[in-house]
Amino acid sequence: MSDCIVLVADHPQQIQNLQLKLETYGLSVTMIESRHMQEALFPYQSARAIVLAIDVPEQNAYALCATFKNNPRTAHIPIILLSHSDKASAVLAAFRAGAEDYIIQDTFASYNVVESLRCLKMI
Repeated sequence: MSDCIVLVADHPQQIQNLQLKLETYGLSVTMIESRHMQEALFPYQSARAIVLAIDVPEQNAYALCATFKNNPRTAHIPIILLSHSDKASAVLAAFRAGAEDYIIQDTFASYNVVESLRCLKMI
């Protein structure tokens, strides 16, 4: 599990293209449905990065991000938040929670995630 990028989304098919794009760079990618994210992420404490979709009404991805960043076992894992929101308050909340990057889910999201991972020296 230490070589995988974990993708978390409310509907995995929404970011399936992202998974395929990351795999073309030789990355191992694991998808998790957001409704299972807290219990499902526990085994991935040594993941290389977590890409977390935050447009999930019943989940608080900012709180989950902060929980991971405040836990010594998972604080080292870079977290990239994906959202449809382009509000400054959403971006600010993501960085306050400890996210390394905030990317708006649009046509170019997969390219932006690749560039973010490249900046993190994962590609």
